[in-house]
Amino acid sequence: ESDNGYIADSLKLVYTYDDGLMEEVIVDFINVGGDNFEATIPARNENIIVDYHIEVVDNRNTKFTSPGINVNGLQFKFQYAFGPDEINPELLHTPVTKIKSVDTEIALAANASDVFAGLDTLVVEWRINGTDQPQLGMKLDTTDFFEDDKYIVTLDLPNTIAAGDIIEYRILAIDASSISNTTSSPETGFHRVDIEAVSGALDIYENDFNSTTEDFEGTGFSIAQPSGFADAGIHSDHPYEAAGENRTINFNYELTTPIVLKEAGKAFMEFDEIVLVEPSEPGTSFGDAEFWDYVIVEGKKLRSNRWEPFIDGYDSRADPAWFTAYSNGIVGNDSEREGNITLFRDRTIDLLESEKFVTGDTVAIRFRLFSDPFARGWGWAIDNLNIQGVSSAVEDFVATEEVKIFPNPVGDQLFFKLDLIKKSEDFNIVIIDASGKEVLRKQVDQSSSSIEQSIDVSELSSGMYFMQMRFNKNDILTRKFVKG
Repeated sequence: ESDNGYIADSLKLVYTYDDGLMEEVIVDFINVGGDNFEATIPARNENIIVDYHIEVVDNRNTKFTSPGINVNGLQFKFQYAFGPDEINPELLHTPVTKIKSVDTEIALAANASDVFAGLDTLVVEWRINGTDQPQLGMKLDTTDFFEDDKYIVTLDLPNTIAAGDIIEYRILAIDASSISNTTSSPETGFHRVDIEAVSGALDIYENDFNSTTEDFEGTGFSIAQPSGFADAGIHSDHPYEAAGENRTINFNYELTTPIVLKEAGKAFMEFDEIVLVEPSEPGTSFGDAEFWDYVIVEGKKLRSNRWEPFIDGYDSRADPAWFTAYSNGIVGNDSEREGNITLFRDRTIDLLESEKFVTGDTVAIRFRLFSDPFARGWGWAIDNLNIQGVSSAVEDFVATEEVKIFPNPVGDQLFFKLDLIKKSEDFNIVIIDASGKEVLRKQVDQSSSSIEQSIDVSELSSGMYFMQMRFNKNDILTRKFVKG
């Protein structure tokens, strides 16, 4: 069909046999009624690959082809194989290796396709402590923006599952050929899922990551101190792994000890971070396909397998310095700009704000970095993590979101601004260097509830420092800054 009409005699089939000669053969289409045409590619009675395209000229003498032409002017080709199907399906799967004893299900995902006959079946065979369970079929995930060959299934677990039990499974991809070519993950045997006991829940978790810790587990993250940083913290891989064409990757780092959420006004998480991941398109929101890569902090109630966001995902657009750093480092599709301590910004999250969680909930907490098939950057860094710790108690005195220190990095004068809810018996500003040594202290005048004062830091050496606002000596709010 053509809006401008087409020249029927110009409709051609162009094909080649992939036999080393690659001689191009042109065949006229035959009209079989109306706008319907047919053409034939002769079989060679041998196993061979055939490439072909179709072309036609409209009444304005413009040639069109199917499939089209790439940006370099080269003709794309359709392709099929002739002969017996001896090609196994392609199957990609990241195994689940462990779950908690309180989990009620296991979510599995796999990417599967078959270039010849197409997929017929994608199934999971599994067993608990050696006892076979009913086989389950995997279904195409039609909600994924980027992967058109992603399949998912959920293994529902009995209430009797306990620490020390073992779950085993394998995924079988079977094509639609007469001989049912099959690919298995793993290639032999079964994937093993260990079931771990849940550690006792905590009310408070604090970590500056300057000592060895095994409190987190996951992929794509580690406790590290890259070049340009004064101490260790949580770091994604730098740069984080590119997902690849038609693929996505989720990197997760989960706190192994669950947290019992406190009451409103005290259920806060605080940390310093750098986010250099692919920024979203202007005007898009979290959840849109063109929001691209993002980072997010999520929670999961015990006896649930649904991770819920404490806040929406965000990316390099969340701070002007991050966006500038990412944008100025773009080479090709990716950004090669590396993070350093001058890019740290503090974040405070109200763990009850999303209304997905309430006071008294026991929740697992994880950090997640999502990578789409396209651009990538340096990644995510997290330091000075404080979940419902002592600094959260300052909510009795000051609204955390109203606390501002600037500029950062600072020259000679560091300014701080906050609004007091009530006065403290003793309100001091204490500056601590990266080694933990107190280098400056200042008494704060509380004659007004709205405070904006400055501190002379001209004699401090260049480097990273921590400013602590100490209320009644024991209640502390910490902010990090860099002296230029």
